[in-house]
Amino acid sequence: MLTLEQLLEQTSVNTEEFLKPKPKEDKKDQETPENWKPKNALTNARVVSTQFNGKNVPYIETHVHYVKNKSKKTIGVFLCPKRMFGKECPMCDFGWSEYNENKKLGIKSDEFKRFLPSKEYVALIIDRETEENEFSTIGHPVLKCFKFPNKVREQIDLLMVDPDYKDITNLSKGTDLKINFNKEAADAGNLSLTVRASATAGTPIFNRKFADAEKDFDVFRDVYTKMIENKCNPLGRFNQLDSNGIFDLLKKMKEETSDKEEVEAHPVEDVNLSEEAKMAALQKELNMA
Repeated sequence: MLTLEQLLEQTSVNTEEFLKPKPKEDKKDQETPENWKPKNALTNARVVSTQFNGKNVPYIETHVHYVKNKSKKTIGVFLCPKRMFGKECPMCDFGWSEYNENKKLGIKSDEFKRFLPSKEYVALIIDRETEENEFSTIGHPVLKCFKFPNKVREQIDLLMVDPDYKDITNLSKGTDLKINFNKEAADAGNLSLTVRASATAGTPIFNRKFADAEKDFDVFRDVYTKMIENKCNPLGRFNQLDSNGIFDLLKKMKEETSDKEEVEAHPVEDVNLSEEAKMAALQKELNMA
């Protein structure tokens, strides 16, 4: 028979452990339609046109800052407010001020480029591998956001100037794409994606057994409408920062080494400073790194 002490021991709660803050889940590691990536060596997909700046486009051109410190570690990713939305971007301004300063001093350096955005592209796609299951469960395909580099954009553009393909997003006579993914190349930091057209040109957007425009246009229209209403946000995978958030990242771009004292000796914390004053202080701080 248990003693009182043994019973208390068996039923006691470790309060400190129980109340310890739970680690936040990294949303980037969770697959969602917004951060879709090809897993297989070959994925059959259909690009769906989307509205951007008042036009139907097969993909959206994005300008993205991949913020790295001097150890090449990525410490932030965000859409460039200047190139995307016509707003002020302290990161771009700082990069070009670095370029102009070096030019004035006759210094040749590409360091300024790490402050400038890179181009990437995002298309909405139907993943043919999951299409049938999505039709049977929710009644329409789930649009995925497919992010790709300039080399893939060039391959898609070549298809669209080819008279055999043209508008690859056409609802009744478009063309599926075969997305080739090379994991070994990705792990090595090389180009891991290529695309090519499906062997069959001029195919409808949906599998005809689920939604056939010629046999039942009402069903076809309803499926398309629901799919678009529930589409993922092509820009949703990227952060959007205001000037203060960008300035915080600029400060973090200084490599965290033993000269932390120098950073503390030149803080840039006064939110009432002018943009020019902040920039000058940051330039001095980063140059000391």
